Parts: sequence; structure tokens; C-alpha cells
Amino acid sequence: MQEILTNLLYLISYLRCLFEFMDPGNTKLLERPDVETMYRAIYDCDDPDEFQINLIPFNSDGSIAKDVFVDYVSRKTHLIQPAIDYQSSLTRKLGGVLLWHNLCVFRSKTYDKLEEEVT
Repeated sequence: MQEILTNLLYLISYLRCLFEFMDPGNTKLLERPDVETMYRAIYDCDDPDEFQINLIPFNSDGSIAKDVFVDYVSRKTHLIQPAIDYQSSLTRKLGGVLLWHNLCVFRSKTYDKLEEEVT
């Protein structure tokens, strides 16, 4: 149970960081080309899978908000699956599940408060 909670906390935290990395202007929106760039970087490919990209719930203007992105990708992890697999491997090899669980809980509490203050 603790490993499942750790993975969920990590995933949400990871998705927020990933979104923020792809949104250096802190606009709280990613445009379709940003998501395609993310896909190419994660899958190490030249062209993103248009079928998978088209499943993402972009707004009519071709952008996606941070909360929508986190919610969608946390349920449809195929978009970042290679990164999840790699992180899971590192978690077991570097410090173990308990260490990462504690770090995820700390990060979640800290950044949730900061995010509430900003908005």
C-alpha cells in the first residue's frame, strides 16, 4: 500500500515538475507544440505519435492547463511511460521506496502550500 501511495504522490509531483519545466514563462498553459516536444524528448524520437497527442484534451486554442494536464496524464500514463519506468528503477536502486515516499510527501506538502499562495 505504501508503495502505491508513494508512486501516486511521485507521479503527481513529477507531472507538476514536468509541466513547469515545459512552461518556463509560468503561463500555466502548454501549447500543443510544447507537448509534442515533451513526447519527443521522453520517447527519444523525431516525430510524436499523432494518435496519442490527439487524445490529449487540448482547449479550442490548442493549449492545455496545468491541472487538466496533471489529471489527464495521471490517468493516462502512456504519454510519459518511459520516464515512469526509469524513475521506478532508480527509486528501487537509489535509497529505496521508503526514502522516496518521505521525500514525495514532503515535496507535496511544501509545494501544494506554495502553489496555493501563488494562485
